[in-house]
Amino acid sequence: MEHRNSREIAAPGRKTLGTRRTAMRVMHRQSVGIMAVYEQDPTVAEPGTRMLVFESPSLCTRVVNFPAEWQRLSDEELVAIRRASASEDHRGS
Repeated sequence: MEHRNSREIAAPGRKTLGTRRTAMRVMHRQSVGIMAVYEQDPTVAEPGTRMLVFESPSLCTRVVNFPAEWQRLSDEELVAIRRASASEDHRGS
């Protein structure tokens, strides 16, 4: 896997709202199409812990327990994390 160096480009007069940079991955899943996977900081309206978000046009799953190095996982490993979280939610209902 090739890693590219990137540099932050600040827009004049614009302040960032996040507390740290956020990594994002885009996957193509046959069942849901394009899916973005990214970390999300808690908000004032929804305090809590940092989450890993799986978002597509048809679904949005937020996972609280995820590996710190999730970016290094394969697409299949990420999908397994999302599915495990979804099945835990259903068992808890």
